[in-house]
Amino acid sequence: MSKYTATYFRHYILDLLNIQLFVTLISLPIFIAWGIPIPLSSILGNLIFSPFLTMHIFLSSLIFMGALFDISCTPLLWLLDKLSITWITLLTYFPTPLQVGFPALSMPALLAIAIITLLILHTKRYTREHKIIRYALLLFALICYAQLHKRLHAGHMQIPCFNGHVQVLTTPQQCLLIDTGAMGQRISAPSWAEYTLMPTLLKATGHSSITTFITLRPTSFTFAALELLCRKGVLRKIYVPVWEGERSRVLGGAFMAFIRVANAHGCTVVRFGYNQSHTVTDFSPKEIVTLTTTDVSHKKSGVRIAKGSVQGIIDNTPFSFYASSGQDTKKRTLSNPTRNAYHT
Repeated sequence: MSKYTATYFRHYILDLLNIQLFVTLISLPIFIAWGIPIPLSSILGNLIFSPFLTMHIFLSSLIFMGALFDISCTPLLWLLDKLSITWITLLTYFPTPLQVGFPALSMPALLAIAIITLLILHTKRYTREHKIIRYALLLFALICYAQLHKRLHAGHMQIPCFNGHVQVLTTPQQCLLIDTGAMGQRISAPSWAEYTLMPTLLKATGHSSITTFITLRPTSFTFAALELLCRKGVLRKIYVPVWEGERSRVLGGAFMAFIRVANAHGCTVVRFGYNQSHTVTDFSPKEIVTLTTTDVSHKKSGVRIAKGSVQGIIDNTPFSFYASSGQDTKKRTLSNPTRNAYHT
C-alpha cells in the first residue's frame, strides 16, 4: 500500500509550514534591525521551491562527481538545464511578491520576539497545529503594528545624502521622495540608495517601497541609483526634468539605460519641461503636492535642465524645495521648526 496518501501530504505541508513560520519569526529581529522587508510569499514560495532545490543539488552533485572521474554526464546536464528552464518559467507566472516592512524596534522588543518564538517551539503541550496558529498570530500582530506605525508617524523627514538631504513625505498609503540634487553627487549613489536610503526609510517610516520619486537635478549617477531601485521593484513613479545641450550624451545614455529597466519593471516615468505645473499627488483634500518649472538652469557642462520646484502643504504647514547642484536649498515655513517627523 502506498504511503503517499492525503494524510501524508497533509502532514508534509504542515511540517514545512511550521518550519517556515518559525524560521521567519526567529530571523525577523535581524531583518528589522537591518531595515530589510520580508516577502509574504516566501512561505508559499519555499514550499514550492524545496523540491526544485533538492533536485538541483542532487543533479549538480552527480555532475560534479562525474567530472572528477572523467565520466560523460550529457544526460544529467540536459536534465539540469531543463530543470532550470522550468523553474525560471514558473517564476514568470508568480505575481510581484508583497513585501512587508517593519519600523525600527528597541532591543528589548527584538529580544522579546525571539524569546516568544522559542517558547512556542519548546512548549511540549503544543501540537504542530497549535504552534502554527501561534506563529501566525504573532506575525499578524507585528504586521498590524507596522501598519499602525505608518498612520501615527506620517509627515515629513529628511535623510542625509552626501553633502545634502533627500526629502521624504509620507502618509499611511504613499511615500514621496524629493531629490534636489544630493543623490547624484557621487559615483557611489547606487550603493547609497541600496544600503542607506531604503533601510533608513523602512526603519523610520515602515514603507518598503517608494510611491513617487522626484529628481530635480539628475546626473548619470542619479539614474544609476534609480535603475538599481527599479530592479528591486521598489519604485512606482518617477518625475525627471527635460534637458538639452551638445554635451548631454553621458546623461542621455544613463537615462536611456534607466528607461529600459523602468519599462521592464512596470515603473512609470514622467518628464516635466519648461513652464509646466504637475499635481504630483493628493494626500488629502488639504494636503496637495505640486511640481512647477518656471526657469532653465545651466550646468558647467553646457547642459540646460528645466529648473523645477516642489511645493505643498503637510499638516497645514507649507513647504518648498528647489533644485540645487550641491547642498539643499529649501524654503520652508513651519509652525514647529524642530518637526522632523521621525527624529532620525
